[in-house]
Amino acid sequence: MSDIFISYAREDRDEAKTLAELFQQQDWSVWWDRSIPPGRSFDEVIEEALGAAKCVVVLWSKNSASSDWVKSEAAEGLHRKILVPVRIDSANVPLEFRRLQTVDLSDWKGDAGHLELGGILEAVAANIKGVVQRPPNEGKRRKPIKPVLTVLAIVTLLAAGFAFYKFAGGGARLGSRASPSAIPENASPAGEELMRTPELGLEFWQRDQKSLMFATQAEKPITRVFLKRAPFEIRCPHFEGAAQICAWSDASIFDAIVAAKRIEDIPYFSPGTGRADTEFGSASLGLSNLSHHHFVPERRRAISSQQDSIFFSSLMNVEDGKKLTDWPTVYLVVFVNLNQTDEIDSHEYECLILDFGK
Repeated sequence: MSDIFISYAREDRDEAKTLAELFQQQDWSVWWDRSIPPGRSFDEVIEEALGAAKCVVVLWSKNSASSDWVKSEAAEGLHRKILVPVRIDSANVPLEFRRLQTVDLSDWKGDAGHLELGGILEAVAANIKGVVQRPPNEGKRRKPIKPVLTVLAIVTLLAAGFAFYKFAGGGARLGSRASPSAIPENASPAGEELMRTPELGLEFWQRDQKSLMFATQAEKPITRVFLKRAPFEIRCPHFEGAAQICAWSDASIFDAIVAAKRIEDIPYFSPGTGRADTEFGSASLGLSNLSHHHFVPERRRAISSQQDSIFFSSLMNVEDGKKLTDWPTVYLVVFVNLNQTDEIDSHEYECLILDFGK
């Protein structure tokens, strides 16, 4: 049976076929063509293919969002924690699936330069225990691939060359107009570069540019974010619950949070420690190891139907109320009670280090 199961509405067959071909170019097995062999029932074949799959990719659209079949297939993938959701038009994702980070291909025109395509491949590879391969050698005899895949190969090679150029010291310095996303001078990445944080799907942005993030090599998963000494925003999926953010001057706050620990036993997330003192767009990130910012959905700025923004204009010491003009390194814990329980789950929080450049 196939490793990847694509769930889609029949009206979206062309989009499903394009993604299936993208996966097949990675030499991954895909079940997507819903032709039923003689003597077999439709639901029997679907159930067999779905049960054997290691990854379920669901294509959310106006058609699939109202399909009981698609929602049932997606629910199975969600239950088994192998679901990769993809939105292919402007339709809202069904309510029960909104807590997952959804890949947004609503503006995709078939070109492989779309930034989210790499994220799809990485997410699928993680589920099927595979790797994203380089484009096939020119010397191999293969069927001609579509232009979309050719462009993807070129983009992959350019990205690799760009990364080498930067880490070799040839890149522009922080703030250079020649390269707006230049790696800060103090950057010393110890792990893989991330498109977003692994658990909550967070992104950090400054002046409409995404900031660099790297996974650090530590006992506890920690994401290191490189920022300029300037206002920044955290972009997150449209969670139904509050985004709770604790910031502090050292890593001791990381030790206070662990999976299966009761929320009331975490000093800065226990009941009564939340702060909701300012509206979005004018907040100072307050440093305190005994309290947290409490951003309910109404206090987050919706920038799309799937993503919210939390803006911080400065840093502040909560104890004395003074602004920190030197922009020190900040240690951050972000928690969202996705399961609505009294205990922390490992998929509900992120530990981050915000490294502000010189």
